[in-house]
Amino acid sequence: MRDSMYLEQYLRRTANPKTRWTIGTFLANTLTGSARNEWADTYHRALLNSLQRLVDAGEVEKVASVKGGIAYISKPKV
Repeated sequence: MRDSMYLEQYLRRTANPKTRWTIGTFLANTLTGSARNEWADTYHRALLNSLQRLVDAGEVEKVASVKGGIAYISKPKV
């Protein structure tokens, strides 16, 4: 299964605790034009599905976002 095109960008962004955003906040700050207006839900679902697969594989964990929502970060490599 293909991962979201925004997966790596999201994980790089959330590596910094100051920009530990929810998926919705990340996409609101990333998407523009028709991608934002017409495709935001599709991108949101794709990114969420990709992140959930990585959570299930033990590579990503759920944490609190800056404002208390759910963000995802890569687990440190051992």
